[in-house]
Amino acid sequence: MRLTIPHVTLTEPAAHPVVFAGTRGERFQISVLEDDLIRVQLFPEGKPRLDRTWLVVGQNGDAPPEGRRRDDLSPFSLPSFSKEVSVNRVHLATRQLRVISRSTISS
Repeated sequence: MRLTIPHVTLTEPAAHPVVFAGTRGERFQISVLEDDLIRVQLFPEGKPRLDRTWLVVGQNGDAPPEGRRRDDLSPFSLPSFSKEVSVNRVHLATRQLRVISRSTISS
């Protein structure tokens, strides 16, 4: 599935995760979880359809039967990262990865 979001607003430039809002109510966010792991989430209706996930496991290698809250980032180290915001892009970088958005961005 391809979703085109022609114009987004960076809602809280200093926050983690980095959150963008589209003109039609959609939202997406970028979370730096580890130096080699970045999560990009798209919420076409502005919020997650489910508040739980079974994809993130704990140290024992298992997910709780009731799932884990999607906003629970406790299994991750959440390392520091650099962020540059300009008129047409946001650039995030860890020691191992880079994410560059290309869109019309306002802050």
